[in-house]
Amino acid sequence: MSDRVEKILEERNKQWGSANEQMKAVAKVWSGIFGFEVKPIQVPLAMAGYKLVRANANPTIRDSFDDVHGYTDIAENMVCMPQPTPASPEGGCHVIFTNVPSND
Repeated sequence: MSDRVEKILEERNKQWGSANEQMKAVAKVWSGIFGFEVKPIQVPLAMAGYKLVRANANPTIRDSFDDVHGYTDIAENMVCMPQPTPASPEGGCHVIFTNVPSND
């Protein structure tokens, strides 16, 4: 993650609180609006998709690309928690969400 995006996420955390908690709250609201369960992990992925559409519409505005990186970083942090292992004492990756339903 770039320093710029890291600073943006830190600022947002100060303004709005934990990104994970925000994604959980948005998922609840979207679930009520759409009438089906939206998982918290789906929120930053959907937002990243929205920002990609904006980046495509006007690729000269860097903010959209920063937002894509920010939302995908939030998603990665939601599904991957650093866990020390014997092979990697500084931490590895442990998947904490394994069942994201399809929209069938």
